[in-house]
Amino acid sequence: IVTGEPGAGKTKDMPLALLGSLLARNNQAQGIAIIMETKEIQNALLDHVRRDHSGIAQWFSIWNGDPDGHQWPQHESFIILVQPLRLFWRVLHSSPKADDVQHRIYDEIHDASPWQLFLVSHDISQLVANPKCGLHVFLMSATLETPLWKAIEATAQHNFGRDAMGHVNVACPPGMLSPAKRTKEIPANLLPANFDQLEWGQQVCH
Repeated sequence: IVTGEPGAGKTKDMPLALLGSLLARNNQAQGIAIIMETKEIQNALLDHVRRDHSGIAQWFSIWNGDPDGHQWPQHESFIILVQPLRLFWRVLHSSPKADDVQHRIYDEIHDASPWQLFLVSHDISQLVANPKCGLHVFLMSATLETPLWKAIEATAQHNFGRDAMGHVNVACPPGMLSPAKRTKEIPANLLPANFDQLEWGQQVCH
């Protein structure tokens, strides 16, 4: 479990820390998938890495299937941003069956989409069937209080035991405030009546 308030650096820093730790322990190629539902979030993260961390940008890429013109990473080790359905498609149809991605990070799992839930259920069943399959699952969340998270946690504890999951909390560097502490919530009465029904881009404009 990887937790931390919004803006603490979970999605940006944790995959790199994981990759560095894996490479320090052995010389084998390491594939890490950050499973994100929307392409907008994928592109925003990749743009941020390229802009602010150009030295590590070579490790990051997006893959949502050949129709989008994406190519699977050519590096021996990599961090791939991928939609859950696309990764599952590759698991089913690639040869070998996507075993170059043994580390799967589920971003914002507390607000998981149906396809994220489907894929994490598939991963859990794979681990139950073969605990030594080499798969490692990381559940990343800004909160542990949503019904979705509690259901996922209960499922994992039922299958693997209450103490089976490690917990890492990501915090901002000392002296740095997270976006949550540098912003002010807009009162609901100042928002349009249909704000919750607007597309993400329209909400940003408001």
